[in-house]
Amino acid sequence: MGRKSSELTPKNGPKNGSKWVENDQKMAQNGAKTDPENGPKMSQKWTQKVPNLTKKKVIFQVTLDVPPDAELGDNLEVTATMSSDNGGSGGQSQSLSIPVRYQVFLVLASGLDSTRYLNVSTRGALPPPAPVTHHYQVKVLGQRGLPANVTFWVPTHLGRERLWEHLEVTPGQGGSRCREGPEGLEGNPEAPPERPRLVCPGLTCREFTCPLPHLEPPQVWDFRVGGKLKLDWLRQQPIPKLHLVTSARVTFDLRRFLNTWGGTELQVQTELERVETPNPLPWILGASLGGLVLLALLALGLYKVGFFKRRYKEMMEEPQEEPQGEEIPPKTTQN
Repeated sequence: MGRKSSELTPKNGPKNGSKWVENDQKMAQNGAKTDPENGPKMSQKWTQKVPNLTKKKVIFQVTLDVPPDAELGDNLEVTATMSSDNGGSGGQSQSLSIPVRYQVFLVLASGLDSTRYLNVSTRGALPPPAPVTHHYQVKVLGQRGLPANVTFWVPTHLGRERLWEHLEVTPGQGGSRCREGPEGLEGNPEAPPERPRLVCPGLTCREFTCPLPHLEPPQVWDFRVGGKLKLDWLRQQPIPKLHLVTSARVTFDLRRFLNTWGGTELQVQTELERVETPNPLPWILGASLGGLVLLALLALGLYKVGFFKRRYKEMMEEPQEEPQGEEIPPKTTQN
């Protein structure tokens, strides 16, 4: 794909005595004709003389090897003309217009810093809104750029309950401004979720469109989808675990470009879990009562074996020592 050349080879037919003559080559950069709709034209002519062609079939294969940044317009016209030196009714010509599609390498990926998990307790005060971010990356590789659009779909309502306190799509680079579309209502707003995935379509969703005027390889465009997600509605759901899913798609002119590597559609999800927090008061009361019952049983067992009576008897049989005071010397009288 890196050199400018063209080749015309026969797939069958006579080889000895045939001669290829290449002439009349005209390139656009050397003053070729220009089509106002399809751009510059490139024409090349080959001539082959085939002797003694009688009741035989010759198949020709045309190979064009062009640089990756070449512009061939929207269509390539190939014309084959046959003439005979023996005269006759004249030459015969056949033309074929081939649509031209340019190969690109476009990949839609997710960043590692996307919010993957959130939980909310069933007890205590109502939880505040939590930040949720889904990170998307549009990667343009290869050697040819192209204009494209990135479209995001985000669930905004579950029934009549609003999911987001604040929602936006933020491009990581300048030059792209996302347009916010209206919300689309799908399904019964009163029905609870039947599946653990909150995904578009199927719910009330909002669409964001971000145009990319031109992507030059190699280049990576970052988009962050999210905002402040409410969590109070999660307490009321019959399903303990839900997955909030956002979707993205990259679109471009399929008549002009062909993406031969990577995917152009992607979904990023966040797991939302309702955690059942147990009430500690019954456990505390049960442990206290159990301790008191165990202490009473222990005391009763000691009483049954006579522990308290034997101890009392031992205390009564112990001799009591009289308290010893200081000796007072006898008084003497003097005559």
